[in-house]
Amino acid sequence: HIGSIHLVIDGWLAPFAYSYLGIVIVWYDHGKIWQSTLKFIRLRGGSNTTSM
Repeated sequence: HIGSIHLVIDGWLAPFAYSYLGIVIVWYDHGKIWQSTLKFIRLRGGSNTTSM
């Protein structure tokens, strides 16, 4: 919808690497879809769901 801003929160878990949480906004304006990353965080505590 025109004028809508969508907030996207996504997590990435890897068993032998770092885990991350990303927060992004997405909106539509002048015939184009725009996006902007608000925050990209490396999670502490390993790769388990309790870190999220």
